[in-house]
Amino acid sequence: MAAKTVRGRAARPSYPAETRASAVQEVLNIQDDHPSLWAAVSEVALRVGCAPKTLLEWVQDQISR
Repeated sequence: MAAKTVRGRAARPSYPAETRASAVQEVLNIQDDHPSLWAAVSEVALRVGCAPKTLLEWVQDQISR
């Protein structure tokens, strides 16, 4: 089975809402233990298996609500 593509590039994986919410909450919980938001995001992104930029977008979306 071939990978899905969007405009010639591999499509981004879709993460369940529960996974996104859990990852965002984890970033917010550990943020004070890191020198920057990016450092916290990078750590959690490795565990979740998503790109740090993706997780940062989720976090920023949650903060702006």
